[in-house]
Amino acid sequence: MVANIVISTRKNTLVIPKSYLNSNGEVILKKKREVRKIKRGIEDTEMVEVLGGLHEGDILIKQK
Repeated sequence: MVANIVISTRKNTLVIPKSYLNSNGEVILKKKREVRKIKRGIEDTEMVEVLGGLHEGDILIKQK
């Protein structure tokens, strides 16, 4: 049996899949191929909250 338990939630937050982060916790912005460090918040096994370093509408490249 598997259960997902929600411990806390936040409204109006930016979240991204962890598959877009490299091993250093950075993302690559598509427009300029810019590597950018982000400030991480709450995480689960698949998603991570972004507290800083990205803006809504930024387009990222998925890490391999």
